[in-house]
Amino acid sequence: MNIIVSNKYRSELKNLGINISGALEGIFTSSQIINAFSNYYYERIILDVTAINGYTNASFLVSELSKIFTAIDPGKTIVLLENIPEFNNGVFISSLIDARAYNYAFDFNQVIELYNNPKTYEQAAEFSSSRVLATNDKSRIIGVKNATANAGATTLVYMMYQELSKKYNVKALELNKNDFKYFNNENMKSIPAGDLITELQAQPFPDVILIDQNDFDNDSFIKESIYLLEPSIVKLNKALDSNPNLINELKTKKVVLNRTSISLPKLLEFSKEKELPIFDIIRNVNEKDKINPQVINLLTKLGFDKANNGNIIHDDTEKKKSLFWHFYVKSYWQIR
Repeated sequence: MNIIVSNKYRSELKNLGINISGALEGIFTSSQIINAFSNYYYERIILDVTAINGYTNASFLVSELSKIFTAIDPGKTIVLLENIPEFNNGVFISSLIDARAYNYAFDFNQVIELYNNPKTYEQAAEFSSSRVLATNDKSRIIGVKNATANAGATTLVYMMYQELSKKYNVKALELNKNDFKYFNNENMKSIPAGDLITELQAQPFPDVILIDQNDFDNDSFIKESIYLLEPSIVKLNKALDSNPNLINELKTKKVVLNRTSISLPKLLEFSKEKELPIFDIIRNVNEKDKINPQVINLLTKLGFDKANNGNIIHDDTEKKKSLFWHFYVKSYWQIR
């Protein structure tokens, strides 16, 4: 038998032509829904999202659904969404799938279709990511995310943009914050995460799209991410307090030690002790520099052959030589 949890669409759901053994009508919290049905036998639950308290906040709705699907079988649940832009967009759908709400519908015909042929998580996730990838297979999309608080993602994206834009067509996006405005560059945009899919699909496609991810963590759209870790005792321990599994999660990621003045032997010791592979190390850098050799090194390691013509600058001595040569040439031509 089947259960319907409904509010706004209670009349329509009652007339779907399926057997109903239980119904819950009104507005409820995730805890109330879990308490009502976590130990109840059913074939399907049809969940009208307007029955979830606070559902109009898309992020909150995803959080509530995630809680519900820790106790209720998502394979037997159909989530009926309102067909509004806040819900019917790729970023929200991907977040919904991550919350295990992968049998979702925007109309009653889709509800019946899923009732007869429910999707698996794998089918829904593959469809969601392919919506973006199929429409933009030209751009290399790279995210930069702070693994420890304030590890410098915004500044590093800016410096990567500065170096890459000398040889490539580049766009930079910042999600859910508004710090990019201080760089005064029309190709660096601050957007809500809900607008990400639109920006990724916008033509003409650039060679590279850099994304300051902030708190957005969606591998369906950002297949390639750099995780910045500041290995100071305070920053690292604070991060581990929030997420004790952080180091294990980072072991399969591209980890860059950023904003560090710790000696190289100590950093290598840290890497060995934590069994954490390090993709690159960036010292404290000045975003106002015309040439950023450490950023060029990172880009070269990422495979951008045009950055410094594919040559890695190996140490601070080379950095000083590069900067000296740059200013020497500039002064020479000013004198002449």
